Amino acid sequence: MQEWSQFMDTGTERYLLGDFAGAEKGYRAALQEAKEIFEKTDERFLLNLSLLASVLSLLGDHLAAESLYQRQLAIREERGEEGTSDLAECLEGYAHVLRETGRGEQAEPLATRARAIREQVQRNRPPHD
Repeated sequence: MQEWSQFMDTGTERYLLGDFAGAEKGYRAALQEAKEIFEKTDERFLLNLSLLASVLSLLGDHLAAESLYQRQLAIREERGEEGTSDLAECLEGYAHVLRETGRGEQAEPLATRARAIREQVQRNRPPHD
């Protein structure tokens, strides 16, 4: 697991420096490690998918990003997730990729679902003191 953490750290460092190609490399290496050490439903595996999809989208590789968002969405739905910020983030990323590839009509239901989840999460937050 130490290697996975190091690859993720490298990906994040590269991302923060604006080196998206370097971030992709780090997140891809982490994903290879994650496949061996985590169950597909593990939150760390899903985080890895999310970060790699985001970077691929920034690099313009929307088809690869779409595949990762689809995979993440399927796992989250299989886990029975509804109404979580992580699910909303996945839906938002997937919708963005669909829009970027000229499929705005397909994106809209995902974006609408994500907005509804965000609103639900906001309503369920405890008030601040």
